[in-house]
Amino acid sequence: MTPEILPDAFRVNYRKLAPAYRTYSMIRATLGFGFFFVMALVFLLMTGELNSMIRVVWFFLGMALLYALRMFIKYYGYGKKGYALRQHDALYRSGIWWK
Repeated sequence: MTPEILPDAFRVNYRKLAPAYRTYSMIRATLGFGFFFVMALVFLLMTGELNSMIRVVWFFLGMALLYALRMFIKYYGYGKKGYALRQHDALYRSGIWWK
């Protein structure tokens, strides 16, 4: 099969992903971030870097900011994703800043 007979990939009507995917994606990101948070906390406690209250506060504020940014990207990125099943191929669209 030659690529010339495939339909144009730029003129496609994409279907939205199932609403449950957004929930799944956010739960998965929360669990992954929770693991990262615990590992960073254990590492900093073992090395003695969290030896003052101000460092503990900065650590938790930084982690809260990273988590909020991650959830924003997951929530907003859901609307940018889609798929199309065609006769000769399957297409997937994603990306917030680049497509």
